[in-house]
Amino acid sequence: MIKKSILAAAVFTLFFLLPLKGDWKEDVRDYFQKALEYENIVKYLESRLENIPNNEKPLAIIILGYAYGELGDVVNEEKWATELFENYDAGDPDFVFLSRSAGVKIYEYFQQWKRRYPGIKTINIDEQSQRIRYFDPPGKFYLDIEASAPCEITILDMDNQGAVIYAGYLTRGSNTIGFLFVDHLNKQSESVLEMVLKSGTMERKKRFILSTAYHYPEEVKFDPLSGEIAIIGEEFKQESSREVSLETRRYFDKKSFKKKAVPHLAVGVALYLVDVLVVKKTINRGSSEPRTKALMNGIDKTATVLAVGISLKGLVHIFRSFKKLKKETVKTILDPEAILYNILLEKEIQGVKENIFVTYRLSLVSGEW
Repeated sequence: MIKKSILAAAVFTLFFLLPLKGDWKEDVRDYFQKALEYENIVKYLESRLENIPNNEKPLAIIILGYAYGELGDVVNEEKWATELFENYDAGDPDFVFLSRSAGVKIYEYFQQWKRRYPGIKTINIDEQSQRIRYFDPPGKFYLDIEASAPCEITILDMDNQGAVIYAGYLTRGSNTIGFLFVDHLNKQSESVLEMVLKSGTMERKKRFILSTAYHYPEEVKFDPLSGEIAIIGEEFKQESSREVSLETRRYFDKKSFKKKAVPHLAVGVALYLVDVLVVKKTINRGSSEPRTKALMNGIDKTATVLAVGISLKGLVHIFRSFKKLKKETVKTILDPEAILYNILLEKEIQGVKENIFVTYRLSLVSGEW
């Protein structure tokens, strides 16, 4: 019993893998003449699609999508819609090989697909954005888009981590959209953008490149990345030079005199007065004992040495209070000829800036619109 079931399943599978009588159109027509054969239609067409001639594949794919639509399989229906519009030109399909009623239904179904599939027929850089001044870029960059159906559109800047630079809506037919002119569009040779089109649950992504070309006078050296300009053979001249003179003069440092000289002189004078008024008077008294007289003589000599030594140190600090002051004078000398030359060169560079242009070319990363 099991062997019979396996054999029956194998025969049933082989039935769909091998062509029926006639070509694929006749086979599909036979399926449409039967009731509720959509599941068999998709199995048949998917198994034979590779062998169907290329000029007839759009017809088969439209029928596949229609059959999946009747089965309520939206995922596969949209899969085949994408396959058709991305890779084939269906033109105005003719389903004369089917019955009139089936042909009309499928043709109307195809027209509904065309009206809602988020397709782009053409996309071009708008005239006002094709050529811009490098140093005076516009506020927006404009694209002309001809859409085959109404859809949402989002443009991402892939050079800036996929940042959204435009989000809006396209109507069927001609559209002009403008997005903010991001800084790098005129500073690098290529900018990568991604366009996302969405209609219902269908989404389509296309990456495209804006290529730049720079136009400027031959006598100019220009770096687009930094925006630096130089006139070949000309450089800015030094407009000024410095003249330095050094002057030395002496001055009396009162603060140092009071802090260092005065204390030493005062101590020296005080010791001298004590020696004269006290010690020497004691020595000169005749009644003094020999021992006392000897002691006082020692004190007298010591006081004299100390008074002289400290006073001399005070005198040294007096001389040190007279200090030298060095004064540096810097004088700036302007060169009128260099200034005039630089003014003329700056005007020449400003004139060159007005004549530096950027032109753009748009191309897809891969595939077609």
